[in-house]
Formats: sequence, C-alpha cells, structure tokens
Amino acid sequence: MIRSGFSALVLAGVLCVQNSAMAQNNSPGSAAAIGATVAGIVECGQGYSSHELYNVKVSVQEVLRGPAASERLQSAAGEIPAPAADNEYLLASVSFNYKARGKPGLCAHPLRPAQFKAISAAGVEYPRPDFPPPDPPLTGDIKSAETLDGWLVYLVPRADSSPLLYFNVDENGGVAHGGNLWFKLGAE
Repeated sequence: MIRSGFSALVLAGVLCVQNSAMAQNNSPGSAAAIGATVAGIVECGQGYSSHELYNVKVSVQEVLRGPAASERLQSAAGEIPAPAADNEYLLASVSFNYKARGKPGLCAHPLRPAQFKAISAAGVEYPRPDFPPPDPPLTGDIKSAETLDGWLVYLVPRADSSPLLYFNVDENGGVAHGGNLWFKLGAE
C-alpha cells in the first residue's frame, strides 16, 4: 500500500512539472515553446534590508509577426513607421505570475519591458521601437499572487524565423536564482 501511494505521488509530481520548465533546465538551446510556462525564483528588496524570495511563472502566450503585427499596432497606435525592407514588427503576448515564497510577501516587483530582450540565436539583440505595444502593455508594479498579462513589441529581421526572448530581472535591480528565463518567438 505504501509503495502504490509513493508511486502515485511521483506520478503526480511528474504531471505537474510536464507543462512547466524550471529555470535550471531552460537555456537558449532549450527555450520554452510558445504556450509553455517557465518557473523561476527572484529576490525582491532594496539596499541592506532583508530580501524576500518570490516564485515567478512566465509564458509567451501568442506571437504575431509581419502584416498581422503591423495591423494590430496600427489599430492600437494609429500611424506607425514602416519597418526597413528586411525587417518586420514582432508582438509577443506574455503572462507573468508573481508569488511570495514566504511571509511577509509585501514587496512589489516593478515589471518593465527592458527586462525582456528579443535576440537572435547568435545573440544579436533586437530593438524595441519608439512607440508602445497594443494594450495592455507588459508593464506595471506586480504584487504577490498577481498575474500581469501584456504585449511587448520588437523590430526583427524577416530572415530570422526563430528569434528568442529572455527575461532578466537584473535589469531592474532584482536578483534571479537560476539565471535568465528563455522563450521561443518562432515555430522552431
């Protein structure tokens, strides 16, 4: 009886992890697919005060490129500049969940687009245009047990069919445990 209970517990653990990658198994070479969730841990705090640990769960929910992205941007922002002939706009819808690992859990995390970078497989960073993404943008102060969903916008080469996105909490003075969180922005 104990053995079957243990087997059921192990099976339940495997099923829970199946749709969620941990940060230590996540890298540019094993970036999460669109729709998959990556879990990580960040520290929140300032100066010499005690820093608190928070679990984060991040996923890229949807990606639009080319004409679909341009149409979405124009309907949201009005007239936007046309990208150079060999570039196109890329929109990524991202979901970001933030939850304290313990008490007091009062530290809000300032989530900003600068914490998310789109890059090529060779490490070339792609720029964010000088206009905002459609509503809702992925920006705001997020508190424990909240989820923030929003859009990011980048300018990418048409020839790059498999750009990557990574989340780096260090851009806002935070500390990540386990490194950056990596995501695919293409079908490959």
